[in-house]
Amino acid sequence: MKVDMLNIPFDEASFTLLIANHVMEIVSDDAQALREIHRVLKPGGFAILQTPFSARLDNTWEDAGIDSDEARLESLRAGGSCSSLWPGYFRAIHCCGF
Repeated sequence: MKVDMLNIPFDEASFTLLIANHVMEIVSDDAQALREIHRVLKPGGFAILQTPFSARLDNTWEDAGIDSDEARLESLRAGGSCSSLWPGYFRAIHCCGF
């Protein structure tokens, strides 16, 4: 199902499992997306969030030239990525309720 990760159209505590396959690197506000994921998960639920990841990065890498939904889609169609996540990202997830 295709949904807006910044405004997931489901009630709180709707799911025991949510899978987002290579989505977090293309949303414009990853913290908001994580808050929404946390909101729709039932207590004790799980989220599987597959993303590009590099242990060598100190920060999340983002392509500043990809600044619109159209540019994100064009990059993905060309086989690219909009960002690559860093090890500290996992700590950031805790700030969103996880």
